[in-house]
Amino acid sequence: MWHLYLLALALGAAETLFDSAAQSIVPQLVAPDQLPTASSRLYGIEVIANTFLGPPLGGIIAAVSIAWAFTGSGAAYLLAALPLLRLPGRFAPDRAPGPSSVTRELREGLSYLWHHQLLLRLALLVGAVGLAFSAVMAVLPVWTVAPGPMSLTAGTFGLFLASTGVGALLASMTTEYLTRRQRPGRAPRLAGLAIGVVS
Repeated sequence: MWHLYLLALALGAAETLFDSAAQSIVPQLVAPDQLPTASSRLYGIEVIANTFLGPPLGGIIAAVSIAWAFTGSGAAYLLAALPLLRLPGRFAPDRAPGPSSVTRELREGLSYLWHHQLLLRLALLVGAVGLAFSAVMAVLPVWTVAPGPMSLTAGTFGLFLASTGVGALLASMTTEYLTRRQRPGRAPRLAGLAIGVVS
């Protein structure tokens, strides 16, 4: 079992780095007025792939061979890296002159975040939502799938997870409209209120 834990740890760390890089590179690829549209479409594609395409395809491959499921996942990551290598331009951040280290850059980043009130609040909000979501997902299969209290079958549980992606997809499709019709900063407040009411 230990190798599965190591694999999950490595995948989780790699996905975190990829998500951060994918979101931070968008402002360098599109004009400022196109940023909400580009970000929402990027998120919509992720939802479609992670919720509607990935799980059914992964289930089919796993039914044939567990080894092929892990091999296919690794091959998909490599395939996704190829278009990134063809992106024109230079996206590395400009570094300050003088010696640098990971520890120093980490301290500078945390200091900047701490003194930027808007970014700090957003980081705390995203962290809290991520913590709550991870806690729910950790116990959800035990609670919903038989012999749990809800006694769902594996297929029904898959449909249940897919239904959560519907809401995320609708949100990504309406983000551009909401950000144009609402005052700056109001759309995130409405989204946070909606999450609280639904929860």
